[in-house]
Amino acid sequence: MKPFPRIGMRIIKSAAAVFLCLAVHLVRRDGMPFYSAIAAVLCMQSNVPQSVRVALNRVIGTLIGGVFGALVLLLEQRLIPREPPLYQYLLVSLCVIPLIYFTVLIRKPAAAYITCVVFMSITVAHGADGNPYLFALNRCLDTLIGIGVSLGVNAFRLPRRRNRQILFVVPLDALVSPDGRLVPGVGERLGRLAARGTNMAVVSDLSAEFSLLPEGPARGLPVLALGGAVRYDAVRREYTGGHALSAAALEEVGALLEREGIPVAVYTLVGGALYSYSTALEHPAVEWTESSHGPYSPCLVYGCPPRQCEALMVAAVMQQERAERLARQTAELFAPFRLNIRVRSFPQHEGDAFLEITSADAALPRAAEELKQETGAEYVRLYGQGTPDGEGLCGEALIHAVEQEFAGRRQRGKGGTPPAAPPR
Repeated sequence: MKPFPRIGMRIIKSAAAVFLCLAVHLVRRDGMPFYSAIAAVLCMQSNVPQSVRVALNRVIGTLIGGVFGALVLLLEQRLIPREPPLYQYLLVSLCVIPLIYFTVLIRKPAAAYITCVVFMSITVAHGADGNPYLFALNRCLDTLIGIGVSLGVNAFRLPRRRNRQILFVVPLDALVSPDGRLVPGVGERLGRLAARGTNMAVVSDLSAEFSLLPEGPARGLPVLALGGAVRYDAVRREYTGGHALSAAALEEVGALLEREGIPVAVYTLVGGALYSYSTALEHPAVEWTESSHGPYSPCLVYGCPPRQCEALMVAAVMQQERAERLARQTAELFAPFRLNIRVRSFPQHEGDAFLEITSADAALPRAAEELKQETGAEYVRLYGQGTPDGEGLCGEALIHAVEQEFAGRRQRGKGGTPPAAPPR
């Protein structure tokens, strides 16, 4: 038997906003608090940016409907006879066409609904009032009061203990479903964590992965791209830092893979931009990056990288068994070069795997430690495969673990929270 869902903050805030709207009416002693309360509930969303978007549409719709309703009332009183009311109903019905069309013209189609609601509440429900224009004015004012109260309540934050001294490092691949998209609900919760000032970074094995980050605060998080080999600074909109392979290591590794007949993609950093070089026009590693769009997208170049460029990573795609064999062979042959060699599944081709070779200095723990020092954090929580914090956590369970610890509510147990070891 499934437990009852808990009462969330959106429900509680909606009730608080309704109460405040009714309280404002006691002081104002004019208008109808019903419209304020309705506007407050409709504008209350799960986060402030969404509330602002809904509120903007409601303000635009209320003003358009209110002004247009008052004009139509003036027209009715001057030109349209009261009896029979069929003429009035025909005029109101025809006015719906230009109203909706106007919202399309100003590129606010989401405001069409509230525009028509306000318009008809004025012309139909209160057209026969003694002073319908006063109602139109109060109707707009009541709605604006409800919107303002809703935004204020949603933006209000109770003082809480926050673990800002912890740097949370979250792998994006643990938040992605088998269809290549973020697990439903995870993107929104990630954005809320970022908006609350969580000291957090995300990890992308290949740069295409962090194109999945949702619009909003989450796009401002630092990204340890290429599994930690380079960092993307969302504020400066460029790649920074990075630990490159030595020229000798690049030459030897490239020669080995060339003898095996395996095309490679070489990732380099030039002037804050990431470049992916490959001699194969249809190299799978290059195809994987082509799904990325935005300022973080790597520049795809078909050919060999210039000799003066430093290689951040050499990536190749092959069958899983072959990748594991070559990983062992590379580690044995080129041990003096201090390489970081990883084999991981290729999400778009079953049975294939990525062979990724970077410098040992580009390992994720070291990249996280460097970011910790820059952000002034005291501890690192490094989630993901092969890490002690939240081993095996993915999707909503991983985000829940970060939310709990950020809020100062670390729990013991499996299946949703990190182990109770002390911070490092």
